[in-house]
Amino acid sequence: MKKRMIAAILATASIGMVATALAQMAPGGPPAPAIEELDINGDGGISRAEIDSAQASRFSDADLNADGAISYEEFAVQAEERRAEREIRRQERMFERLDTNSDGLLSADEMSARGDKRMEKMFEKVDADGDGVLSAEELEAAKEMRQDRKGKKGRRG
Repeated sequence: MKKRMIAAILATASIGMVATALAQMAPGGPPAPAIEELDINGDGGISRAEIDSAQASRFSDADLNADGAISYEEFAVQAEERRAEREIRRQERMFERLDTNSDGLLSADEMSARGDKRMEKMFEKVDADGDGVLSAEELEAAKEMRQDRKGKKGRRG
């Protein structure tokens, strides 16, 4: 039963990998990196054999002790590695968005520009009467709204 579940999870992950790769393809543009990883023969397409090969490779990578089966511990290690890779990609995308002049560095102006936009939105939301000044009542109402939202999130679990 465990082997079937693990095989199903790996198959789903492989399909997800293909779907992600296909979604990243820009019409008329070069293949996205995920496509290049799957496109073993470099023909610009992904065959069923290439998908099978990627799935076998992913299984092999997860089978750390090479016994032909994936234990829960091996599965957990692979899941953590995928999570870490996603986090790195998320951070890279965030950095690229903040680096508006694309120089590979974040200046104080670039960092504050994003914060300024967020602060302006928050200020407008809290300034209920639109007078450009946050009163004690408006701040208290915002505090209560934030606490209500936190409480609702905690009840979903």
